[in-house]
Amino acid sequence: MSKIVLDICFDGRNFNGTQSQKEGNAVQDVLSSALKSVFNLDSKITMCSRLDAGVSAHSFFLSFSGSEVLAKKAKYALNRFLPLQIRVKSTYLAPDSFNPRFDEIEKTYVYRIRFNEYNPIFDAFNYAEKWADPNKYMEAVKLIKDAKDISLFCSLEKNSLPPKGINNIEVIKENDLVSTFITSKAFGRYEVRYIVGAGLMVGRGKISKEELLDIVNGKQKNHIRYKAPSSGLSLLEVKYPPNLLMPC
Repeated sequence: MSKIVLDICFDGRNFNGTQSQKEGNAVQDVLSSALKSVFNLDSKITMCSRLDAGVSAHSFFLSFSGSEVLAKKAKYALNRFLPLQIRVKSTYLAPDSFNPRFDEIEKTYVYRIRFNEYNPIFDAFNYAEKWADPNKYMEAVKLIKDAKDISLFCSLEKNSLPPKGINNIEVIKENDLVSTFITSKAFGRYEVRYIVGAGLMVGRGKISKEELLDIVNGKQKNHIRYKAPSSGLSLLEVKYPPNLLMPC
């Protein structure tokens, strides 16, 4: 048996996140069912990240054990069986020790906000926001890169893995669409959504830029309480060490 790695993309709007659920409508559940139906394979699937319900992915890595022959057939065979909302992009072989979560170098999320009224055509993968000032939002989000304690922008849940700090935040505005790209080695629970939520709070005038700066600089230990909706969030890219994954 070999360690097989898939790079997939998916439209997360109708899935209950990526991690297996009792209801059976998570990305992991759908892929497990596909492996069983197509290859009669019962193998534990390990994923690169735990994404919330409604979050999509341009690139998402997962691994399982199987034969090299299966690996070569996996992309074509699974794409014929899987729903159109999930596509296998690439297939790799990896060392038995490979873990798609813990072997990451870094990953990048993008949160897209269209500062306008909701439009079902334009906003399938955006969050529509008509109340906040986009310029104040952009200025606020950029400040958070230098936060002394990034855990103030994460969930308060127990047993959540600690964040590793932010490598980069880039904000790009095209007309009324603002895309926020956030890169880190490891993200805390809901981290991107709380960072975006903090920017929206400043943009809406709920807190001042100065209040946010006090949190960023460690002068206040108040957790950001507003979590932006999942609808605008996508996992964009996951990076691994060079030569770790061998394309099939």
